[in-house]
Amino acid sequence: MAPKTTLVVVALGDGVNFLMDGAKDPKNPNIEYGPLISDLVARGV
Repeated sequence: MAPKTTLVVVALGDGVNFLMDGAKDPKNPNIEYGPLISDLVARGV
C-alpha cells in the first residue's frame, strides 16, 4: 500500500456492534472483539 493511501471503514448492521467497546461474540461470550481489533491495528490494518 502506498504511504499516503487513506482507508475508510464502513460498518453496517452487526458490523457496527462488532466495533463497539466491550463487544463479545454472541455465540461464545468468552471471545472479546476489542483485543482482536487492537491486534489488527497494531499490524497496520
